[in-house]
Amino acid sequence: MSELKGKADTFANRLRAAMDIRGVKKSELSRQTGISQQCMGQYVLGRYEAKQSALYAIAKALNVDPAWLMGYDLPMEPQTALSTPPTIANDDLKLALFGDTEVNDTMLEDVKKMAKVHLELLKKGAVSS
Repeated sequence: MSELKGKADTFANRLRAAMDIRGVKKSELSRQTGISQQCMGQYVLGRYEAKQSALYAIAKALNVDPAWLMGYDLPMEPQTALSTPPTIANDDLKLALFGDTEVNDTMLEDVKKMAKVHLELLKKGAVSS
């Protein structure tokens, strides 16, 4: 694979490589992801690239980083999340989300709660990003 900045390879090449490395056939990957074998075949041949939800399902089934699967010059193995998320001051968060620090604390706490619920649903696969 080339040492280019950004995209270093194609989705199809990475998909075939990951399937070979993991020893997974198209039929098994199709079963694990719920993506039809015909569609999976089109991905493997490079005729189509997976949309976001399919890409994440394939990456999860193959235990690879989704960005790597898209062709970006990153490690193949999924990157683990930080054990302790960084702490962001409320005023900084208000500025980033709303453009000023005059948003009341109740509204900010509601946004934080919604974000936590959405993150949990993402982890469970109940929603797509």
